[in-house]
Amino acid sequence: MPAAAPSLQAAANRPAVLQKGNSKQMYANGRSAKSSFSSFAGIPRVVMDSADYRSLSGSAVKLLNELAYQYRGKNKNNGNLTVAFAVLKSRGWKSRTTIEKARNELLAAHLIVCTRQGQFTNPGGTCSLFALVWAVVDDCPGKGLSISPTRKPLRLPHEFQ
Repeated sequence: MPAAAPSLQAAANRPAVLQKGNSKQMYANGRSAKSSFSSFAGIPRVVMDSADYRSLSGSAVKLLNELAYQYRGKNKNNGNLTVAFAVLKSRGWKSRTTIEKARNELLAAHLIVCTRQGQFTNPGGTCSLFALVWAVVDDCPGKGLSISPTRKPLRLPHEFQ
């Protein structure tokens, strides 16, 4: 039997839409169809047009996308973003070395900034935390950030060339 067209396969993998109450469409997982699309991960065009971004390796671009995915928007969590292997492993990352190289590349390109240096203690420890430079650094209570919250982004649009 021939394989289904890609669009049909994608539709088959989507959760079933159910009718609930006031004709509001809901997925089987209980989330509304609208809320599933109301959140997004984004990198501003001015950043993507910059020489710093264009010079990144594929792994660094992928890691920047992961950090943009973690960022929840203004006054939320910029400064509390992580590149910890334990977190990224569930998102498909397989190598600590690749993450480390990509992180260093993003730091060198001034697209992210370290807001808390990780510390390894026995037992426990804390992971390093980061912020995206095109958004304000948010207040992250209890995280022990080394950077105070900001009113302006660390890097303004005209600083991306």
